[in-house]
Amino acid sequence: MHFTFYLLVTLLGVGTTASATCFTTAGPASFKACCPTPQSSGKGTISGVVFKYTCGQFFNGGESTISASSVKECAEECQKTPHCNSASWSAKQKCSLLGEKYPAPMKLGSWLTLQKTTEEPDPEQDCKELVDAAKREAESKSEKDKLRAEADTDAQRAQSQCTTEKDQLRQQADTARTQCQSEKDTALTNSNSQCTTEKDQLRQQADAARTQCQSEKDTALTNSNSQCTTEKDQLRQQLADAARQRDTERDGLQKQLKDAQDKAGASGGGFTDSASAQDSACINNSWNSLCSGSCGHDAFTVGGVEFKRKCNVSTGGGREEQWLHRSSVMDCVRECAGIKACLGVGWIALQGVNGHCHAHMTVSGSLRTAPSRGNPLHEHHLIYVPARASVW
Repeated sequence: MHFTFYLLVTLLGVGTTASATCFTTAGPASFKACCPTPQSSGKGTISGVVFKYTCGQFFNGGESTISASSVKECAEECQKTPHCNSASWSAKQKCSLLGEKYPAPMKLGSWLTLQKTTEEPDPEQDCKELVDAAKREAESKSEKDKLRAEADTDAQRAQSQCTTEKDQLRQQADTARTQCQSEKDTALTNSNSQCTTEKDQLRQQADAARTQCQSEKDTALTNSNSQCTTEKDQLRQQLADAARQRDTERDGLQKQLKDAQDKAGASGGGFTDSASAQDSACINNSWNSLCSGSCGHDAFTVGGVEFKRKCNVSTGGGREEQWLHRSSVMDCVRECAGIKACLGVGWIALQGVNGHCHAHMTVSGSLRTAPSRGNPLHEHHLIYVPARASVW
């Protein structure tokens, strides 16, 4: 009697009809408690008001949506909200509250609807179902205690067996460690002895290899030095022969040029260079003076051919020949005058030490120039024949 009264007092605000656990199960699990099948329905009491619930449907047009962790919590929110007459609750813990009128429900499997009724609560029926639920919970607890006792017994038995097996394994491990240490000591002794022997043999082989290598290096170095000395002597001789041949050929060419000039002058068919081409300010050290500012002429007549000067320009557009060992820029100009295909000559002051000038031979009858500014000794300059080439 006291137990029944206790249950009734505990649930003054909550009663159930079709499912004794629908309105008492907490959290999202209350959806399965209310809706074991998609067509399930039932009733429950919240604070003296009987709510009817129907699974698998949803009331559209809710006035507000709140969070509710269970069916009971959603029904409680509706009960304490003015003008709330119905609600929809989802297993996703959402509660949609509606006004006084019931809208037509929609089919929606993850929702259930709640409707207030005017029915009177049935405490006896509610109490009976809750007593049944309490009995089931008590039986479940008794079964759990029995299983827990069996589990404790099994655990004690397993612990005892585990302790015995661990002791056996420790003994086996100790025996294995003792045997392993003995075998390692023996193996280490044998290994050290063999290793010492092998190292001694390798040291002997290394010493012999070093001795042989040093002997071969000494022999190779002696032979290489001897061969290198011979080859250097040969190269020095070839260089000296080439220098003598160059000087001989240069002297011969200069003599031929002088003879030809003397012959031309003697026969009355020679040309007289212009005064500008004879100005000492231009022809003395002409590699530097022609474009250094000391020479005040831009036009020169050499060998009967008129030339014009263009300083600080690099030149392209022709086929370039390298003339070496000329005594001055004017010598290069005079040689160009006698070659109709020669459009002009260029030079760099620094290359004058080798008598080096650049003869620009015709390809298209024109030369291209570009400004060249920098160290005066490295600047490019040009003297060209206007009658033979257009320069731009």
